[in-house]
Amino acid sequence: MMNSAFGNGTAASAGGYDFCWDPETEGLMRAKADGSEAPQKIAEQADEYGYLYVLCASDQYVYYITAPYASDYPIALRCVSLDGSDRKTVYEPGRALDDTNAYISSACVFDDQLYVLVDMGYANSNAEAATYYVLRMGLDGSDVQTIAQVNDMSYGSIALAPDAVYYSSEGDVYVQPYDAPQPTRIYRSGCDTTSRPVLYCDRLYVWCSGSSGGYLASMNPDGSDAKELYRVASDTWIYDRLVTIVDGKAYFTDNGPENSAAISEAMTLYTVPLKEGATPEQIGTLEPINANPYVVDAGDHLLVIMGAMDTKGAAYGAYNLKYDGSISTVYKAYPY
Repeated sequence: MMNSAFGNGTAASAGGYDFCWDPETEGLMRAKADGSEAPQKIAEQADEYGYLYVLCASDQYVYYITAPYASDYPIALRCVSLDGSDRKTVYEPGRALDDTNAYISSACVFDDQLYVLVDMGYANSNAEAATYYVLRMGLDGSDVQTIAQVNDMSYGSIALAPDAVYYSSEGDVYVQPYDAPQPTRIYRSGCDTTSRPVLYCDRLYVWCSGSSGGYLASMNPDGSDAKELYRVASDTWIYDRLVTIVDGKAYFTDNGPENSAAISEAMTLYTVPLKEGATPEQIGTLEPINANPYVVDAGDHLLVIMGAMDTKGAAYGAYNLKYDGSISTVYKAYPY
């Protein structure tokens, strides 16, 4: 759930290894979390002009999407064993749903099954909602079932969970259990936007932002017992805002006052306890500021991917960050 909702599929961790797409070697990179082995490529990208994205992992395989920039090859969900010895295609949405334009937005492993979110069309200026299908299948791609259909107006806000799909749209939060025909609105923020919801320790978290500032909301999965945990004023610009939740703390990035000429070249990384009236604590920095960082919880450390605004999932820099904000291992230095 953490890798899907926060890291946007940019990285995964399993068996003592961290995984991400390395655009320099044009493939899936495996790095030993303790730095004892040099990073190595274990899978190729789709084709000469393709890319990889949406990583997730089981205890045996790393799952990833290969997508070409041209339409000559189908988008496909593939997997490779942790040592790179066994590679195979698991699912191709264009063939299964009879639509060559189908796009895989997310993939997760829950309880030894794959959950896959397939986007069949983007929302547009004519107020037509994008249609998403939630599929459940075996880890090898067998027994594909469509368990939910979501018509969503705000692209990219959907998070999968074992029993339901959660999503945000125009400042509101919705839930649709897989056995329910329609979604239910469970929270109205009053803000312009809300982030992709995150399920953590039986609570749902969402970052709400608007002209008056932003705040972190917490609630039960059905929307009850909603609380505002932490708020920032409108003169503070938090880049990417909430980046992960670990051990009872929310991790944020902040790069200074909005529209200020004194914006730092690095983003401040700080934590906020998951309780009302919490006080933030600065623990480190993420740099450079234009590297579009994603932060994924790997279980005993954070995996930081320094990407680019126009390249989905590309690790132009990658490193192992301890929970206290100190860098443990640099897998790939950012090309300054």
